[in-house]
Amino acid sequence: MSTRHLTKRILRELRQENVDIETPDDFYRDLHAACDFDHDPCPLGGKNNPAVQDGLDPVTVWGQRNFVNPPFKNNDKWIAKARAEDHHGRSSVMLLPIRSTTRYWQDLVMNHADVYFVVGKFKFKGYTNSFPVPMCLVVFDSAAQFNLPAAAGGYPLWSGRRTSRPTRSSTYGVAAKHPRRR
Repeated sequence: MSTRHLTKRILRELRQENVDIETPDDFYRDLHAACDFDHDPCPLGGKNNPAVQDGLDPVTVWGQRNFVNPPFKNNDKWIAKARAEDHHGRSSVMLLPIRSTTRYWQDLVMNHADVYFVVGKFKFKGYTNSFPVPMCLVVFDSAAQFNLPAAAGGYPLWSGRRTSRPTRSSTYGVAAKHPRRR
């Protein structure tokens, strides 16, 4: 099966209503060790389990330190809820595909959250192939409860801030000598 067909199949699976995609154990373990999460507002199997509260319900109160790997079908709603919870002092780390060209990303994430890019091809638990879209951690933490590690589960995390990225003088030196043509 070609990579193109495989990518389409994976994305089709993720758009389905009841698909649970598990965070890799080592990735979550490293984040949990650094952040000490106390709540998961969208646990695995939560949609089919009546005992689990709906994390998107306006009356549902999240924990103080939340880890959120939401269904990708409605990221905008989960991001809006995480942002609302942050206004009440409840912090969240969200594992999301990077969708910087979407309206919800521009309205809800840009200038409102810290974004940590997961460097490398991310592979979810139970899948043999990497996810076809770059992933990131979106952090809503106005209470300053989190201190994210430099890497999680073997994946380096980059905050996008100039001071936090290792420099490659040879790469930047070449770019400086050859300005972009207009």
